[in-house]
Amino acid sequence: MLLGSSDPGTSYDGVVIGAGPAGLSLALEYAAGARRVLVLESGDEGAPRSELANAIGYGHFSDHYWNRHSIRELGGTSKVWSGWVTTPREIDFDNPATGWTWPIRRTDLLPYYERATRVLDRDRSIVLHETPVWPGFVYRPYSRQPPIRFAEKYLDTLKASTTVDVAAGCTALGLDANGARSAVTALRYWHHASGTIKTLSIAPTQFVVLAMGGVGTPQFLLQPRADGAAPVGTESGHV
Repeated sequence: MLLGSSDPGTSYDGVVIGAGPAGLSLALEYAAGARRVLVLESGDEGAPRSELANAIGYGHFSDHYWNRHSIRELGGTSKVWSGWVTTPREIDFDNPATGWTWPIRRTDLLPYYERATRVLDRDRSIVLHETPVWPGFVYRPYSRQPPIRFAEKYLDTLKASTTVDVAAGCTALGLDANGARSAVTALRYWHHASGTIKTLSIAPTQFVVLAMGGVGTPQFLLQPRADGAAPVGTESGHV
């Protein structure tokens, strides 16, 4: 269900931060497995949030800057997608010219890419079809169908769900962990309706998933802590 500005409860199997394409897809997958999930979303159901920098000092640029790079609203960046879809090539995972090799290969991801085509209402050919044209060049199709707006597609499902709760107007600020940094113990978030920082306790049996986007997730992990310690998740010094 959509919680609106109500405080979320604690009786969940886990928390997903972000109600964009990744967060909503994952939450609904968990729900299909009979798990109760809380989704924290910075924005609201029908309007992007725009006052983050001034309200909570979140970020070192002004409000309008962040709205050009991320959409803080139910559905996330799917609100502005063009609908063009393709997947990475094998060379994107292992390119000798760069000297970098990923620990995963495209073949490892193919089953998940196929599942994603169903989520995005796309034909499987955009993942599976390849036609050699000449040496070094392989034809692969693009999808140019109308884009999927996640908020529109899944809104009724979320409203009716008894296993997924979406708490809008809750901007995640940081994680707390135990002394050994072996488990997350709490999640701090800004509750926009009350203008206060609140804390959600995380039990050892609960999971926390960061689905805040390619810019939002590392930004979240790199937020400085008031006690000067390394932010939880950046103990290695890398994000």
